[in-house]
Amino acid sequence: MNDKQNNKIRPIIKLRSESTIRPTKIRIVNPTPKTSQSLIQQANIDSKWQNKLNLLFFIVIGCLIFILLDFFNIRQILLPDILNWKSWTFTQIVFLFSVYVLPSIIYILIKPQFALSINFNVTPVTGLLSILIGFPFAYIMALLNLLLSVLLERIGILNNIVFYGKQIQFFPLNNAVYLLVYLTITCLIPVILIEFSLRGILLEELLIQKKQNHAILFCAAVTGLLTFQFQEFMPYFGLGLLVSMLYLYHQSITATMLCHLSFNITYHYLIIKSSVLNLNLTNSSVIFIEDLMPTIIKGLIATTMFVPLFVVLSQIKRINPLLDSDIIIERHSKKKMPGNKFFNLSFLILILLFVVYAII
Repeated sequence: MNDKQNNKIRPIIKLRSESTIRPTKIRIVNPTPKTSQSLIQQANIDSKWQNKLNLLFFIVIGCLIFILLDFFNIRQILLPDILNWKSWTFTQIVFLFSVYVLPSIIYILIKPQFALSINFNVTPVTGLLSILIGFPFAYIMALLNLLLSVLLERIGILNNIVFYGKQIQFFPLNNAVYLLVYLTITCLIPVILIEFSLRGILLEELLIQKKQNHAILFCAAVTGLLTFQFQEFMPYFGLGLLVSMLYLYHQSITATMLCHLSFNITYHYLIIKSSVLNLNLTNSSVIFIEDLMPTIIKGLIATTMFVPLFVVLSQIKRINPLLDSDIIIERHSKKKMPGNKFFNLSFLILILLFVVYAII
């Protein structure tokens, strides 16, 4: 075959080889979590009135219902006995149902996508660390709350310093059955309902509507306000900050429940029943800084336990919500969606209800 024929064949071979080359598929990885994408897409197609509705609105209505029931003393009508463990348990169940269960059911019926997106999966390591971190953090927050109450009492703002364990006084002592009832009503059931409502739904909703740091602060503030007690606002505000960041780190509602549970057990039982951890002071008028030094040292020990646990939890995270929010998580963008004014109004009403109920 001569050179002239070869020159004619080469372009044909070249064209055939080019035609057989398949284009390379480039896969673009979207950094936004699937749950966030579905929430954003669903939120965009919701009607205007649905966008204006938020879980906090229904929670505020539930708070109003509970306050009205308490104002008309329904508990005393149904349970005419003196205030004991039965009446306190009944009041607690009514509160949890009115403020968390009923509002969440109504909201899920309107916006089921928020409930469907809740992730319960958690790795064993994350679950264990979530439990461990709640114990020292509860002691730290209880100690800070105690020191603040002592300061406010000394300058005349408060009449008495904070006293822990008011609820457990209604239950018979040294009885395993009553202790189980107390821990279930005080620690376990509230954990499930609060985390499902406030982290699983409300925080997800806030992350779509507001900047990430604002969403965390609002969710933490709601956690503290819903205690309806001045002495419990700061500890549960701090807990709200911790579990909100924990939820953002690991995208798991189970992790926040485990942390909240260990926090409650420490705050409502261990610092009361354990002589080593007990924070109750008998007479604030004769307390000096020297008397508080052993307790402060215990708080420093708790802090040295908390910090490494928090660092480890942040290092085994699925995402970094504090440093990479604008790059990694699209739902935390600065653009706000409709409905913020409605949420802010509900938040202001909740603050008003908190002040009124705590004073009454």
